[in-house]
Order: sequence, then C-alpha cells, then structure tokens
Amino acid sequence: MTVDAEQLRPWADGLPAAAAALRTLLHRVDSTTTPLWAGPGLEAALLRYERIFLPMYAAYLAATGVISLSGAPRAAADALVAAATASYNTTLKAASVAALQQGRELDADEKAAWAALRTNAGGVTAAAPIPPLDVAFVWALARLDPAAYAADCVATFGTPLPVGGTQGGDAGAAAAPASADAVAHVWVGNATEPAAVVARLQWVLFATAAQAAETPPPLLPGRLGKLLSCLHHRRLLRRQHLHHLPGYLWPPVAGTTAVTGFQGSSGVGVGLPKAAQVRKRWAPRARVAALRSAASSQRVFTARLGASGFDDPQALRLAAERYVRFLGLAATPAGAATFLVPTTDMDLVWHAHLMATAAYRENTTALLGRVYAHMADDDASPGGRLADGRAATMALWTAAYPAHPYEPPPSLVVPCVATAAAKATDMATGSAPSAAAAYRSGVRGGYWPQGAIPIAPVAAKVALLEEVAAEASANATVSAGEAATPKTSPDGLRTWDRTLAAATATAWRQRIGPAAVPGGGWPGLYAEGFVASAADPVDVVRSRAYGDPEVARGSSGIAAIDVAVAGASVPRSDVIALRRQVIPSLSKPILYETSSTNPSGGTVLGWGAVAWGVAGWGRETSA
Repeated sequence: MTVDAEQLRPWADGLPAAAAALRTLLHRVDSTTTPLWAGPGLEAALLRYERIFLPMYAAYLAATGVISLSGAPRAAADALVAAATASYNTTLKAASVAALQQGRELDADEKAAWAALRTNAGGVTAAAPIPPLDVAFVWALARLDPAAYAADCVATFGTPLPVGGTQGGDAGAAAAPASADAVAHVWVGNATEPAAVVARLQWVLFATAAQAAETPPPLLPGRLGKLLSCLHHRRLLRRQHLHHLPGYLWPPVAGTTAVTGFQGSSGVGVGLPKAAQVRKRWAPRARVAALRSAASSQRVFTARLGASGFDDPQALRLAAERYVRFLGLAATPAGAATFLVPTTDMDLVWHAHLMATAAYRENTTALLGRVYAHMADDDASPGGRLADGRAATMALWTAAYPAHPYEPPPSLVVPCVATAAAKATDMATGSAPSAAAAYRSGVRGGYWPQGAIPIAPVAAKVALLEEVAAEASANATVSAGEAATPKTSPDGLRTWDRTLAAATATAWRQRIGPAAVPGGGWPGLYAEGFVASAADPVDVVRSRAYGDPEVARGSSGIAAIDVAVAGASVPRSDVIALRRQVIPSLSKPILYETSSTNPSGGTVLGWGAVAWGVAGWGRETSA
C-alpha cells in the first residue's frame, strides 16, 4: 500500500510554515552571544526548562482543562499557582511604587501586562506560556523523541504534557493541526510585542514561585533564622535564571570582537555570566540530561540546513509533500520493517511535525496504527545503520514513487546559501569570520555569525534622536500648558527642564519596552541595531554619579552629575550649568552613558541642548 501526498494534505497544510519556524528557531539558537549547543549556556537552559517552564506549562494545561492532575503533582501545581499569584500582587505593587518614584504612573503597555494575568481575567495561568529562546530550544529537543518526552512528563506530572491538545482531553475532538505556533518563542526581535511582554511577566511570577519553593524552613525563629537558612541553602534558581530573556541570549552586534575577533571566528562568543551559571550540585532528571546529546545532534543537523534553500515557501511545501510520502512509505509492510532515513528537507518537516505532539500522535496513529518513532543517528560511516538505512529507503522509495525522486530537487539548494566547500574556502583565504571554523570548533551550527545584529546607519540614529526630541518637546508643551519656548528665569527653566526630561523618558520607554515589567533588561532598540559605535557623530558623556532624591532613579535626567566631556571634567554641575557651559561648545549630538540607576539598564541619550532622557539603546544588565 502506498499513500499519495494529496490524500493527506488537509492535516499537513501547516507543516511548511512550521518547518520554516523551526529552522528560524535553530538559526537564532546558533546566533546567541553565549553558545547554547553545549556547555554552560545549555546547562542553564536545561535548568530553566526543568525547574521553571515545565511546571508552569503543566499548571497552565491543568487550569485550561487540557490535562488532569492528581495526587502530589496536583498539590505541587496548586502551590505553584498560589505562590505565583502572590508574586503577581507583590510585583504589581513594587512596579506601581517605582513608577510613582519616577514621577509617573504605569503606562498602558505596563498595565496591559498585569491586566492579562489578573484574577478576573483567568489569573496567572490565563495566558499560554511562551518560552524564551533557550528554553524553546530545549523543549524542541525533548519533543524530538515522543516516547521519552511523554515518559518524562508522566514520571514528573503523572500525565503527558501535549502541545496542541484538546480542552478537557476529549478523545473525540481532533487535535490542533501542526503549525508554527508549536515553536513560538521570545527573542530580541519580538520581546516588546504585547504577547511577549505578558509571557515575560508570567515567567517572572512562576520563576519567583519556583525559587521560593526551594527555600527550606527557618533554622531559628524570626528574621535571623530565615537569613541563616538562606545562607545554609543556596538556591539552584539564581536571579538571572528568573530573567525571561537574559543578555547572553541576545545576538552580538556586527563589528564587535564577539563577531570579528577570535571569539567570532572560533564561534565561542562570550562566556555565560557567572550569575547565570548552574550550581555544580544540580543534576537534571535522566531524560532531561539526555537532551545534551540531542543538542549535539541538532547542531550537526542545523549545519545541513545551512546548505539548503529552505527560504522559498514553495520549496518548503514541496518538502512537506515529500515528507507525507515518506510517512506513506513507513505505512507499508516493507517500510515498517526498514530503518527509513529521510533526506534533510523531509527531516526538517518531520521535526516540525513532532513539535505539535498531539497532532503528531493523531496523524501518525491514523496512518500507521502507532505513534511513529523518531530516532537521531549521526553515524554516516560506510556500513553504519544510517548509510544502510538510506540505501534501503532509496530503493523502497524508487519502487513506491517512480515519478518522484528520493533526492531533493535542485530548487531546494539555492546559490545564495554558502556550501560547506565555499565556507572552507572563505576560511582558507582569510575571510572572517568563518562559519566553517566556528562549526568545526564544535560550538556553532553553521549559521553563525549571520544572525549578528547589524549596526543601524548613522542617519537613522540621528533621525531617531531628532524624532524623540521633537515628540518629547511637543508632549512637554502640552503637559506644561505653556509655549514651547521655556521661561528665561532660572526657576522657570528648571521647571521646563524637568517637564521636558520626563516627556523624553516616556518617549524612550515607548521605544524600548515597558520598564516597570520585571524580568531583566529590554532589548528595545538594540534589536534594530541602534547601538553606539565609533563612527557615530556624537560626543560621549560618561557619568560616575547619577541620581537625585527629588528625581529618584534618574527618572527625568535633571540631576547632579559628574561628567567628562571631550576630556574636560565638569564637576557635579547640574543640567542647566552643563547645558550653558558645555553643550553650546559641541557641534555634535551627545550620547550620555550611565552604568547605574537606569531603569532600562541602557544608555541615556540627549540631542544637543534640547532634551535629556533616561532610557536608551537597551543594554542588558545583571541587576
């Protein structure tokens, strides 16, 4: 019996988009500043997956009726949700107080994040969790082996945790078709989108709850007992693990040493910050630990994808049709008795299908009478199982589908994608950085460093500064209820300065991310390449002291500061003096950098004598 692709197209319609999304995920994994294929970066991802994401996902599925928990898993989920709800109230209060200290209220974007998870909207489990990039990668690795993923979930939670399952576990209802949603994730490019902001807050709430669950009972009564207990028991979940998208998951900026120097050519990138490293005493569950070898296999697989032309939607649809024929071959008696080996294009679609666990179980069971097992095997040596299986598969395929060659058509390999030979040539001729060298080093998957963020053109930066300045000036004028020209008296000028600076801060926040939502630094404009570079026509003003009791956490930029401009020190002058004494002598815009008390963890930008703001390009900090 053979099955034609046309017969299975209805349930396979979403596979091309799912395959494209999975390939994009793997490319983003290969582009992080700290490598995730192995080593400390992967270990942190495994910890975050096991201790934060899976329990949160199980609680979400239970709350929405997709699964039913009982016994100890039910009690653990209930306790986790209760602790996350308590954290919701605490973080909302802290954010509101911090905003008031900055002389403002929570803005609409900030309020929307908490509103999506409030009790009358469904609570902290109201939104489907969207994992950050590293956790999405580990979760994808786990789902490549359906049996092992289900077994791990059953052992931990008493039931499988399906992706795309039906509400209430109704066996008669069809599972959601495979789609790109199965590999949805948060990365620098979408971190400020509303759904990602809600996912960030939800992550912080559940991560805080999971961390609190590690705290042992006090050794003695009172605060001293709690302190001694915390000192005695060092939590596995550290503060950086609670950040949704830590800076080490951001791609580096093109032109930096992380890309162009030894770090870039070798692919080693930047090491995982000490604050995010996993404690040595942590040991993952056996099936989670097995994902280390799966990550190594996917690194090799990603390199194969780099040589294939999967950018064309039509090519991906063809790949999906070929995969459906592959399943049809597996449904035959000969196919069931053979170790079938797909080509790279079929394999990518297969992996994408596996991500939607409920649909995969339903589709393969309907076709083959069983959940079709997926096994990774990287041994391509002559006489090995992979080589023999490939030869046997080609023979069966040719007999079953004489009009459809087993090997992918030329359209799946496009000239614009460098082949392995071209990459090797680039390295031999001194082209840097070299994807081939980075791949051979064992820390990258063949796409590096194409995912590095290109620096925005100077004209775009200047236009952005002018845009913010104009917007802030207009809003400040409306807020102050006076003409755009400030009063000339010192008091009037100071009042106008404060109003203008607050409006500037608001304008920057809207472009960077809702600062009051916890969870680490915001990528903001960083993802668009708005970062400082030597080519910028700016003077750099670095601060060693920034803040003012009146201003509180640098909310307006009107503060006593200690700066150095073009090598000349201006000791603790206020902004008015700085504007009068220093800025008029400058012919370029000013980039004001500060390392402390900046809510966004970024830079502070000013445009001549017009405006000062507190946000900036969006630099990640460990605070």
